[in-house]
Amino acid sequence: MENFIEHFQCSICIEICSKAVESSCCASIFCEECTPSLQSCPNCRFKHPQFHPNKALRRIIGFLPWTCEFCEYRTENNNSEDHLKKCIKVPALCKYCSASFIRQNLLDHYIDAHQNEIIKDFDKKSENNTQTEDKRIEDQVNAKGRIAKIGRTGKFYCGGNLGASCVCCNGFCGPNSGCNCASCMTLDIQARRLPKGYLVNSKGMIAKIGTTGKIYCGCQVMKGVPHCDGWCGPNDGPNCGACQALERNWNGRYREITSRWA
Repeated sequence: MENFIEHFQCSICIEICSKAVESSCCASIFCEECTPSLQSCPNCRFKHPQFHPNKALRRIIGFLPWTCEFCEYRTENNNSEDHLKKCIKVPALCKYCSASFIRQNLLDHYIDAHQNEIIKDFDKKSENNTQTEDKRIEDQVNAKGRIAKIGRTGKFYCGGNLGASCVCCNGFCGPNSGCNCASCMTLDIQARRLPKGYLVNSKGMIAKIGTTGKIYCGCQVMKGVPHCDGWCGPNDGPNCGACQALERNWNGRYREITSRWA
């Protein structure tokens, strides 16, 4: 068996070929990663040979037996990379002090010797995530080409004309609260990554259509309304004023948005 395996060895690294390639000059086989710097064939000295994947040989090598040098686990070559990713006895370097441990003991080393560094790394990552999120929801340009800013309700407003009379507000998109135009409502949906059929009402609450066909935000408390448990929806019953405003603007302004966004 050992003599048989020798036929699959790379003549450069003397290991079983990894991603076997074949030379165009003398059909010698090598590891793919061993060939990029070659100016001539190591076997026949042909200048500037070409190397091509040998797919048949790769399949054969994939079924050869393989033993992990760290834990002596036995499998086939095809499974070697997956095993090495999780083998607990693979050597690993500490990212902070470069000390070497087997993977099984590395976590204990981090906890014993580098708690402060780990906390600093976590705090820095959290800060970067916060900055990214802040950048994502800062001033944007809406589909109408207008600069939209975040208002008091957390919604986008561009200050433009809503294009139709609005019984809920002064007929303009913001600039700080109230109804917004369809283009700014689209920015609201994108910023909050809402699924199809959701909108954001003038109070900044996420709203959707309930089982009755009315719009509910499910979180706005309403007091003194007959036959109401004090909440807007979430599926039936009375809805709050902000969700009623969404209903009034549904057909003329927002229906296309809720059908388009998935």
